This record gives sequence, structure tokens and C-alpha cells, in this order.
Amino acid sequence: MKRLFLFLFVSLIGLAPAFSQFEVDKLNATLGDEINVTKGKIVTIVGETNGKIYALANKKDKYFLNVFGSSKMNLISMKEIKMPSTAKKELNFERVELLDDKIYLIGSRYIKSKKTYVLNAFSISENGQVKQGAKRLFSVKTEKHSEKGQFFFKLSPDKKQIVVMHATIHSKKNQAHYQVRLFDKNLVRIASKNERVNFADRKNAELNIADFDVNIHGDLFVAVSESYYDKKKKKNFDNFVVFAYKKAKEYQKEIIKVDLSDNKVLNSSIMANSDNTLNLFGYYAPSKNNGKAKVGLKGVYAASIDLKDNKVININFNDFDYATKEQIIGKRKAAKDKALKPFYSIRNIIEKEDGGLLLLSESGMTIYGKTQNALVVAVTPVTYIRNEVIVTSLDRSGKTEWTRVIPKKQKASSQTLSVGLAMGAGASNGGVAMTVGASITIPLAQMGKGPEYLSFIPFYHNGELLVLFNDNAKNSGVTKVDDAKFMTRFNNSVPTVFKFDKAGNVKRIDTNGVDKNRLVVRPGVYHRKNPGHYIIYASRKSQNKLGRIILKGSQKGNATL
Repeated sequence: MKRLFLFLFVSLIGLAPAFSQFEVDKLNATLGDEINVTKGKIVTIVGETNGKIYALANKKDKYFLNVFGSSKMNLISMKEIKMPSTAKKELNFERVELLDDKIYLIGSRYIKSKKTYVLNAFSISENGQVKQGAKRLFSVKTEKHSEKGQFFFKLSPDKKQIVVMHATIHSKKNQAHYQVRLFDKNLVRIASKNERVNFADRKNAELNIADFDVNIHGDLFVAVSESYYDKKKKKNFDNFVVFAYKKAKEYQKEIIKVDLSDNKVLNSSIMANSDNTLNLFGYYAPSKNNGKAKVGLKGVYAASIDLKDNKVININFNDFDYATKEQIIGKRKAAKDKALKPFYSIRNIIEKEDGGLLLLSESGMTIYGKTQNALVVAVTPVTYIRNEVIVTSLDRSGKTEWTRVIPKKQKASSQTLSVGLAMGAGASNGGVAMTVGASITIPLAQMGKGPEYLSFIPFYHNGELLVLFNDNAKNSGVTKVDDAKFMTRFNNSVPTVFKFDKAGNVKRIDTNGVDKNRLVVRPGVYHRKNPGHYIIYASRKSQNKLGRIILKGSQKGNATL
């Protein structure tokens, strides 16, 4: 019976191409009509509103707005997005966003003559028509193109506001600079904050803008960790603070210090709840006696802040147990209490019914190869690696209940134009290093070329967690990381599910080998409605379908993040 799970979104091509529905175990998978178009693959599912689903498709340097009906998920229209002639020059396509019921194209441009990096937004109609008149979201002065920095984006829980951050390093001034702005659904600026961090008197300094978020009340939060080594005192100083900008206080900056207890935060995620509580999660490493921090991950930390008085309610540092380390680094290293490599990023945070949380962290790397000149452009090969997933269950106080490891190895390679790679996930200059946690996402320009087949999709309801990913068919039955083989051939991959109950008991659910007629889900292309409801995209060569996967008992609707 468990093997019937393959019908989640597989073996659909042999059936009638009309609207199809399946109910297997506690999962209900519904897929729409065949998308009979040759104008590219869907790279982003923008959102759903007023009975319609909006998606972005791409083919070479062209983008198309796809409009689907919500009930049957049938394609209503597909129109090329054509920029006004005045906006075409040097515009880098960043993203398409749906704010309430308004669709926007957001693009960036570096103006060399003015040494200015700008971010513009354009309204888009349902027929793909880009309206005249750009809305300027950012205009950042920079000394040179290589230091123009990067933009990062987050939507509010109700999808009616958007937060945009810009971050960069100024070499001449020896400082890091970041700005964060909040806009409403009409892209009217609500708040704007500008921060500069000077490193002139510090050596080997590190600044990590771990995460930023906005809650349902319209309050802004930025989590920042700062580290530097004082040679005179022979000590490494690690500071971790949250900057809060609350609407009720007219967005005045409030500084909330978090005591690390001689630990260093290596990465962090924040979750702003509707109950006026801010939760922080991430990985940490203890400091050595010489003051320098260890490179590896020691465990997971969790902290809660009461925003009524900005006090840290509790903070817990949970070391990885032996079983978790053994799965990932082996018995010998685990017995010596070696740390894990710092390649993990928190991909998903799921709130449980008892007030606790599930953290899903994925091991990942992005490798840029040697740039090659091809005619008039320079091309850089890029390899994306997404490996094992650590699932951590925390109780409501932030203490670990159980930790499990999903054995997974995935790899995809593609090529990109050598533009905008200067900052990427981070930047460094003159002994100063700066990273931004939000930059782990795959650039839009790379989607549709392989990376979207990697990673996973989690489904959760009432204590049960199901994690779905594309796997190598030879990994059937594999439960240890060392035994897993890489999945590199997407069309020959098989859908695999790991199912967890409240106590952390896990079952692996495999499918019956490679099916050449089977649609392949793209975990990098989905829209999350709530923890148990996703709009997904599955395809194979020229065959494409949009669909939904809903866990029984979970209701349709927007997610509360």
C-alpha cells in the first residue's frame, strides 16, 4: 500500500489528459490539463488570487506570464512580458510578485555614468502588458560595479506587503552598508532604514545579516551577528542583536541583544509570530580558548523574544547527539565529538500544534567554475549541490525532542552569464567579510536549467511530516547518508518520501523504479498555501502540468508564517 504513494504526481501521462484527481493515504493530488505550449518552462509560481493562479515561464531571454484557473488549473492565457522601450536597457529581471491582487515585475539596473544601482518595479496586467512608468524602489550610490551589492526580498504573512533589503561593502570607507524598506501593495514606501557598520579599527571582521522579516502588524526585524578578533585582548568578540522597527513606535530602531554564552551564531532564521513573539533559530559553534571560533556546527540554538518589552524569554543551545553525527560524519568522527561542516541552511520552519517547531535544514553548496569567454559574453559554469536534510523537532521552550537525518544527494550544473557574481551569498574586502542569509536562494535566471529539480517539499498536518524529493532509483531502501548515490539525471529520477510521526519514527516510501512516462516534480517551483497545501509544477520534456498536493485535514488558504 505504501508503494501506491507514487501516484502522488506520477504515471499521469497514460491517463486522459483532462482534470485528474487521486487520493492516496492522507494525500490528495490534483493535476490540471496538459499545458500544450512550447514557450518555455515555468520557473516561478507567483501566487493565487481571485480564482486565478499566476506563474512565470522562461525561454532563453524571454519571460511569459501564465494565468491558470484555480479550480481546474487549466491554462487560460500565456503572454510574453514585454518591457517598455525606455526600461529595456540593462534591466536585470529580478522577480515577479503578487501583492494582494496586484502583479509587479521587479528589475535592477546599474547606471555606470551615475555610479548608481537602482531597483524598479512595473505593474503588469493579466495579459502580460507592462504598464508605462516605473516605480523606483531603491537608488544606491556605489563606487564601482563590483561593489553594487545585491537585493533580497520577503513578503508579509498576508502577502499584502513586501520587504526589500540591499546589502554591500564599500571598500574605500571600509564599511558594510545595508538598507531595508517596507512597501504596501501599491508599492508605496511605509518605512526605510539605513545602517552602516564601520570596520576601520577591526581585523578579520565578519558581519552576517542572518535574516530579516515582517510580522502581521507591519513591524520590521533584522537579525545581525558580528564577529571580530582583538589581538591585544587575545579574544574573539561575538555579538548577536536583533534590530526591531515597530509600527506603533513609528519605526524607531530598538536594539535587542541576545546572550550567546561564549558561542558564535553561524547562521540564523527568524520567525515573527502574530502573538507578538519573535523566534530565532540557527546553528552555532563554541569558541576555542584562543578566542577563535570553530568552523563546524555544534548544534541548534533556539531563542524567543517577547516584543512587548523586548526581553529574551528563553534561549537554548542544543548539541547534536551522537546518532545524528554518526549518520553524517561517521562513527569515528562522531566518537571524537567532531563538528559538522558549516554547509547547512534552514529551509523550512513549521509550527506544530503543541507550540513547538520543526526545523528542516539542508546541506548545500554552490560552486562557480572558471569563466569562459563565448563570443561577446563571458559564461561561468555553476554547480548546485543539495544533500542530506536534518529534521529537528523542538518543544515550545526550544529544547530538542528528536533529530533525524534524511539521506539525500543531488547535483545539477548549468551556465550563467558572468554578471552580478561579485557579491553572491557574501562579499569580502580588506579583511572584512559580509554575508546575507537570504541569499541561499537560486537566482531566477538559473531556474529552468536544472537546479529546480533539487531540494525537497515538506508537508505537515497534525503531527505528521512527509518530505518529498527526487532521488536516484538505486537508492531504494537507503537510510544512511554514506550509502546514498547522487541524483543527477532528472528524467531518470524517482519520487521518494520520508514520513515522520510525532515521536520521530520514520518510514521511507519508495516507488517502483524509473518510469519514462512519469512526470517529474520540480521542488524548486512551488507556491505554499499552508504547511499541508502546495501548488506544484511537474513536467517531462514537452509535457507540463500544474497541480495541487493537499494533506488530508489541512485547509486551503494562505500560510501563517
